[in-house]
Amino acid sequence: MNTSVNYKINTHNKSRYQYGNRFTANTFAYYKIRAMGLGFAPNVGMLYENASINKLNKPIVEQTGGGILLASTGMEINFQELH
Repeated sequence: MNTSVNYKINTHNKSRYQYGNRFTANTFAYYKIRAMGLGFAPNVGMLYENASINKLNKPIVEQTGGGILLASTGMEINFQELH
């Protein structure tokens, strides 16, 4: 299992535009399987992201910010081991 949590704090640029701060979290579970000389690692996970509203000289910038929750699944295949 792999889990990651991040928080990014944004400051304004020289034009006084400031992107909203951003929170991101994800977690993935995987299982390694060896078969036919190959390595397989099926995985499944969830990702969440929330962005604060953007600002320009203090007022909010309309239609910015928000959150999203995503699900993901996949498969990693290793053809050979690195030495």
